[in-house]
Parts: sequence; structure tokens; C-alpha cells
Amino acid sequence: SNKVCYLDTVELRWYTPGICRPVPQGRRSHSAINLGEKLCIFGGYNGRSKEHKNDLWVLDPESWTWQQIQPNGDGPNARRRQALCQVGNRIFVFGGTSPYTGPPLYFTAEQLAMFQHQ
Repeated sequence: SNKVCYLDTVELRWYTPGICRPVPQGRRSHSAINLGEKLCIFGGYNGRSKEHKNDLWVLDPESWTWQQIQPNGDGPNARRRQALCQVGNRIFVFGGTSPYTGPPLYFTAEQLAMFQHQ
């Protein structure tokens, strides 16, 4: 889903604001961080389209508008379940899982035996 909800920590009440278009495609397993007074999301996975994401969006909670950010340079490959952290004026992306498009993987009997001991 691309629905946004927030908890007002003073009223202890949930709200679902009306968000102006454009909006990011729905996803799960993305990362989100606070950028000043805005919310930034990166990556994730859309189960309906079976697509890993590497897009970057910023939500302004004053105007309830999303803006897709398209940085220069080669960004990280599409992924989900990654960590996102801001240090100074840099945002770090670490880990996550990406789709594998190579040949099928096979394990030898010796490799499979290692899994049995765990």
C-alpha cells in the first residue's frame, strides 16, 4: 500500500491525511528516515508487481506532498530490507536483499551436509 498514517503523540490518535499526487508506488520492506522536518523513503518491494525498488521519495508533512528525488551518479541497485542512516549531510544505505537473475544455484553433497549440523 502507499497509504500514509501517522500517530499524533500528544493526542495519542491515528490520522490518515489526504496525500496529493504524485505518490510512490505501494511497497513493503523499505527504509525510512527523518530528514529535518520531512520523511524520506528508499527502496522496498512491491508484491503485486514483484518488483524491487531503488527509488527515493520525500514526504512534506506540512503540504502532504511527495517528491521523487533523482540524485546524480550511480545509486544502489534495487533492494528491500536495507538499513538507511543519515550522518551529517550523507545518507548511507547498507545491506538488504536484491533479486538474483543468474543461473540456478546448486549445492554439492558436502555443502548440504554443513547445513545439517546447525
